[in-house]
Amino acid sequence: AQTPDAQDKDESEEQIEDPIVTILRQRVDVYRQTVGIAVGVIQGTRRTVYAHGTLNRGTIRKVSGMTVFEIGPLSSVYTSALLSLMVKDGAVSLSDPVQKFLPASVRMPTFNGQPIRLEHLATHTSGLPRLPDNVVSDDPNNPLDGYSVDKLYQFLSTYTLSYDVGTTYEYSEVGMGLLGHVLARQAGKSYEALIEDYISTPLKLAYTGSTPTISMETQMATGHDPTRRPVAAWSDDTLAGGNGLRSNLVDMMTFISANMGIIYAMPEYTEEDSTQFQAGFEDMIRPRYAASRPGVETALGWRARKDDKDQYTYWISGRTGGFYSFAGFNKWSR
Repeated sequence: AQTPDAQDKDESEEQIEDPIVTILRQRVDVYRQTVGIAVGVIQGTRRTVYAHGTLNRGTIRKVSGMTVFEIGPLSSVYTSALLSLMVKDGAVSLSDPVQKFLPASVRMPTFNGQPIRLEHLATHTSGLPRLPDNVVSDDPNNPLDGYSVDKLYQFLSTYTLSYDVGTTYEYSEVGMGLLGHVLARQAGKSYEALIEDYISTPLKLAYTGSTPTISMETQMATGHDPTRRPVAAWSDDTLAGGNGLRSNLVDMMTFISANMGIIYAMPEYTEEDSTQFQAGFEDMIRPRYAASRPGVETALGWRARKDDKDQYTYWISGRTGGFYSFAGFNKWSR
C-alpha cells in the first residue's frame, strides 16, 4: 500500500515527459509537419536515440534508430571526410587543381587565371552555383534525376565564374558532387566504393551508402513533401557526393562521433583506426574561410561558429524532395 503523498509523487513523475519526446510527438501528431522523425543525442561516449512516427503514412511500422533516410546535403560531410582521409593517405592534396583529375576534353572554369582546387569544392568557395544550369529534370522534388557525367562535363566546360576563387562562400551541391566524382576518378573506383573503403568499413557503418542494400531497403523510410504526401526517392548517381547518400541514425551518430573525436575512446576501435581518423577528422573540421554570415566560417564540409570561449560549434542542414536533415556538434574535450 502507498501513502497519499507517495501516490501523488508517482502520478506527478508519470506526467513528466522528456522535452525531446514532446517536440517529436508535437511535430508528428499535433502539428502534422511530418510522418516520422529520428533524433540522436551524443554526450561523451553515451548515445541516446529518440524516434516518433512511422516509416510512411500507410504503415504501422515505427521509426527507430535503424530507419534509413535520404540524408541529402549531409552527404557532403562524408565526401569531405573522404577527401581529408585521402589527403592523409597521400592520394590527393587539398591544393590540387580539380582540372588535374578530369579528362583533357573538359575545361574546368577559372577566374583571373586562378584554378578551382579540391579545397575550394569542399569549403563551398569554388564559385560554382548550387545546381548546374543544364539540369534535365522537370520534377522540383528531384531536380537531378537523369543528370549524367556528360551533362556535368558540358556544364563545367561552359560555365563562367563571376568572382575570385576562394573568396566567397556559396553552397554548391554541384561542387560537392564534383568533388566526389573526381576523388572516385583518382582512385579508379566508384564513389560508393570509396565511401565503403575509407569510412563505412573502418567505422563499421552497415547502413550507409548511395545504393541501398537489401538490408537498408527493409528499413527505408518513404519521403514526404510538406503536405505529407509521399514523394519518389532521389536518383542521383552523378553528383552523389553532394546529396546522394542514405543512412540511419545509428550509423550517423558513429560518423559524427568520429568528427567530434569521441571515436578514439571507444574500445571497439584499434589504435591504428584511432590514429587514422584522428589526423583526418581533426584536419577536416579546421575552419578555413569566412562563410555566408558574420562570425561563421567554413571547414571541409562543415560550417563553424566560435563562441566567447573560443570553442567551435559545427553544423550542416538541408533537404531532399522528401526528407529534412540536420547534424551539429561541439568538439569533445577529454
